[in-house]
Amino acid sequence: MIVGTVFTAAAQTEGGGGGRASISFSTTDTTVKRRSRPAAKRTAPKKIAPQKTAAEYEAEGNRLYDQKDYDSALVAYQNAARLKPSFQSLYRTGWIHNDFEEYDKAIAALDRAIAIDSSQFVAFGEKGYALRRLKRNDEAIAALKRAISLNSEASIAPYELGSLYNEQSMYADAERYLRQAIQNRSDYSDAYAELGLAQRRQGKNSDAMDSYNTAIRLSPEDSDGYMGLGDVYFYGLKDYDKAIDPYLKGLRNDGDNRTALYNVGYSYNDIGNYADALRYLEQAVRLKPDYYQAYAEIGYADLKLKKADEALAAYQKVLELKPDHAASMFGIGDVYYDLVKKYDLAVNYYKKGLAYSPDNANALYRLGFSYNDLGLYAQAVDPLVRVRRMKPDWKTVPTELGYTYMMQKRYDDALSALKQALAMDRDYELAHYYLGQVYYSTGNRNGAMGEYRELQRTGSQYASKLNDLIQKM
Repeated sequence: MIVGTVFTAAAQTEGGGGGRASISFSTTDTTVKRRSRPAAKRTAPKKIAPQKTAAEYEAEGNRLYDQKDYDSALVAYQNAARLKPSFQSLYRTGWIHNDFEEYDKAIAALDRAIAIDSSQFVAFGEKGYALRRLKRNDEAIAALKRAISLNSEASIAPYELGSLYNEQSMYADAERYLRQAIQNRSDYSDAYAELGLAQRRQGKNSDAMDSYNTAIRLSPEDSDGYMGLGDVYFYGLKDYDKAIDPYLKGLRNDGDNRTALYNVGYSYNDIGNYADALRYLEQAVRLKPDYYQAYAEIGYADLKLKKADEALAAYQKVLELKPDHAASMFGIGDVYYDLVKKYDLAVNYYKKGLAYSPDNANALYRLGFSYNDLGLYAQAVDPLVRVRRMKPDWKTVPTELGYTYMMQKRYDDALSALKQALAMDRDYELAHYYLGQVYYSTGNRNGAMGEYRELQRTGSQYASKLNDLIQKM
């Protein structure tokens, strides 16, 4: 009698699941939030008494502007510009339109101001700000560079330019201008946060941590420094355990940051804290119901918590949103493989996933194992041979392949595979056990006894099983 394949603890490490989706940075990083001035709240302008001259309207506009009554100030400045345009009235008009997020109107007013006096860096800075929000990036760069050339001590223009270069993935240029902004204004916390982003994207993780920590020190109530620090650990260093604390501190002031919520959930999954992972991932999908990556991590957490129905529901939700998501196909396969023990269904989903991600070693191993469990030994060979080429240090693979060959009575191939496994780990009990079965099947009593003694030496539970076979020879 030949005892069937055995699922061991080692197999759970080598080939321990179809795998999770990989993480890479993108425009969803928590620090990429392209900060603008908060939009000013519109109010009904006050009734402005008729003035005799443009200068009087302008003076009234300045008074209202200083009081932050921007709607009323805008009316006064527009009246002044209608009577006699001046740089001040037009520049302030453009500034107020920017504050109201009326960027086309801002540019029109600022162009008129520049026509009156092209030596004023503030007008070019405001124009660059408006152009950037309109995604007219080349024009924005030109305007911001002009502002910087007119005043090398400016801070806002180099900050805006550095942030824009970050958006365009020109991180070395971004770093240069952000450093200029910080040199001109040492307490510029937003610039330190943007500098951290530029540094992290260049792989300068230690420098990025210093920049984010400075941003935190300067603005401890702002979330950007904390989120950026979390991103360094998460994306840069892949130290998910250390990413959790700064993300949680950032979420205190930015609780709707769904990327941070996802990253916290992913990190908790990575360190095996699946219940906490679910809490944050469920918050993420409440904020973004089509967040398929978060549903995939929910499925993974439920799988690890042995909640088969919940895991299947989460993975199926992913496939509704993204039908080609291989990691979720593998996840469903893992539910059927690990929890439900329905290897025919596991085979189906591993094959579907491998059509999109053919080099997933974990899924290939489990596909081969499932075929073996179903008695489809000939079909098990190809995935196991493929994964052996990919993972030559996985001792479970030649062991499972040895079992496959043994069940096909390809005893020479089985001997070769099992000896390969034992060359990696002399004490690997399952390989000794299968090798003893091969010797039993070929009538080699001495060989079988040798494997029995090896199993006795290791105190293996398989020793008595192999001895029962030997006694029948």
